[in-house]
Amino acid sequence: MVFTEAMYDLRAFERLEELAGREYVERLIHEGLEYQIIFKKYPKDAEYLLRLREKVNCVIDGKNGKRVPRI
Repeated sequence: MVFTEAMYDLRAFERLEELAGREYVERLIHEGLEYQIIFKKYPKDAEYLLRLREKVNCVIDGKNGKRVPRI
């Protein structure tokens, strides 16, 4: 089940990249963090991942009150 959810997350990020560009997705991922994500240092809080996925979904669905940003 975890693997399936990870694949859904990956597909959502890929779709957002198609719509808004890689730079936008990277900025969204790092938004609110005080450090750069690396292999050994990353958010371990499940809430971070849930909030991030919600942001991604809202942008893809157009629920953020504006058009998908294009970089």
